[in-house]
Amino acid sequence: MERHSKGITQNPCYAHIFFTDAPENTDYEGNSDILSVDILTDQSPLEELRRISNLKPRFSGIVWSLTPHIQADFGVAVMKKFSWDNRTANSFPKFGGVKQISLVSKKNNLDINTFHNRYQAHESIARQHHGMQAYAQSMHIEPIYGNHPDGSEINAISELWFGTRNDWNERFYLEASSAEVVKRDTEGFINFGKTQSAIVTEITHRKYL
Repeated sequence: MERHSKGITQNPCYAHIFFTDAPENTDYEGNSDILSVDILTDQSPLEELRRISNLKPRFSGIVWSLTPHIQADFGVAVMKKFSWDNRTANSFPKFGGVKQISLVSKKNNLDINTFHNRYQAHESIARQHHGMQAYAQSMHIEPIYGNHPDGSEINAISELWFGTRNDWNERFYLEASSAEVVKRDTEGFINFGKTQSAIVTEITHRKYL
């Protein structure tokens, strides 16, 4: 059985971002307000893609919930949209593939509406040039408690799911020109100096509404 969410904007939800201690999934078991927990894992897929070593992500995990009450270091309200979702039922509750999550900061010269338009338009580039099982964009980020430790502004959150490590290796870029096309597009609206990405293990507690 497959899940298919085609461009459906979810009800507002909350991202509780950890920068120091990492979230423990066992802390949220049985809590009906919790949607999923993202916990940092092996960063080697991202290191190999970027041709770097010793990647040290600047956040340590995210708890997604239906309420603002979980206390991490920084909490934000978001609107999440699944552009597509072809994960299979056996991907739950623990996603066994490779998931990348990015806390996206906009370029300084863009107002927020222009950024949102450019970010949403990137969906078509992602669909053509990346081979992931699922892709979600969260926008309209509103802080609800805490602060980002280095003062970076989070303007969007991107989530990319690949079914296997081989899919990540072979299908992150689908065509010979894909890396350049994606780079050229994202350089127009993303501040890469402040944007933070990491590989996580996702554990789902309940389906998004």
